[in-house]
Amino acid sequence: EAVQRTAGDITDAIPWAYTLADEFRAGILAYDADGMGAPVMKVAFQRLVGQRMALVMYRGSAGVMDPTGLYGEDGETRSEARTKKLLRRGESASCLRTNRDTFLNFRAQSWTWVRDRVKATHDAVQRARVGKLVNANPDNLLSISSKCKDLIGLKAELSMPKRVWSKNGKVQVEAVSDMKARGLRSPNLASSLIVAMAQSGSMVLVATPVDHELPDYLRAAG
Repeated sequence: EAVQRTAGDITDAIPWAYTLADEFRAGILAYDADGMGAPVMKVAFQRLVGQRMALVMYRGSAGVMDPTGLYGEDGETRSEARTKKLLRRGESASCLRTNRDTFLNFRAQSWTWVRDRVKATHDAVQRARVGKLVNANPDNLLSISSKCKDLIGLKAELSMPKRVWSKNGKVQVEAVSDMKARGLRSPNLASSLIVAMAQSGSMVLVATPVDHELPDYLRAAG
């Protein structure tokens, strides 16, 4: 589902977000831990969550996950072991760069993860439509329910931020301040999807989060 609250302030948003997660019986409640309101959210969520679900802090400003792993131009994140296997088979790794050399930060990396899923899904659908064999791993695809309440808004926001490059050639995502300067709003729905996808499936590389097995200070919260 994709819903957002546009009225009220952080004191209204925190219990609203928790209630929504609880109604969906979510196992993880993830929140954006960058920004001025992050410390307030952390304390408030800890008190609300207790032992009901894991609390995950998403830090887009953090360093990349698996920094020495290789990211290929084919859009697949390859572990070092996978890359060594390719090299043993005589395949070229000239187009591969490490995640550290490819992405400016975790925000750029996690947005790219979703971008790659969308592209892989589009390619798979196009092949299926013309009767071609679809050789795609479902774990690398992205399916959003057509019943999603704000599907149009979500799709629009996913295409809002520009993909730009830093001075040293690393991929980064356009800052919200730069988007607003272009007359665009903050892509809250899209950012929520990015945060959610950064904690699921093959993306459980854990972005500065509290582990699913809650530590003592979280067990005592609430």
